[in-house]
Amino acid sequence: MLEQPQGRLFKLTLSVEEEGGLYFATSKDQPDVFIAVKSRDELRRAIDTCLKNAYGQSGERVTVYMNCQLSGPSVDAVVEIS
Repeated sequence: MLEQPQGRLFKLTLSVEEEGGLYFATSKDQPDVFIAVKSRDELRRAIDTCLKNAYGQSGERVTVYMNCQLSGPSVDAVVEIS
């Protein structure tokens, strides 16, 4: 399980790289976050699912907000735990 950051609302920046036909999203701040998908179109759903599962293991509700464009080298996700 990921270490819970201080506070109930926090930002997580994910670096996105493409290699060998796969897209990888990782975070320097949370090294346990590792997401791999076959197309960039799958990133939004994969990030949402991964972060909800990782931070919601204690039964709390998790909402993930992301910037609109996922085409750049990084994705900013704001995670709200309630």
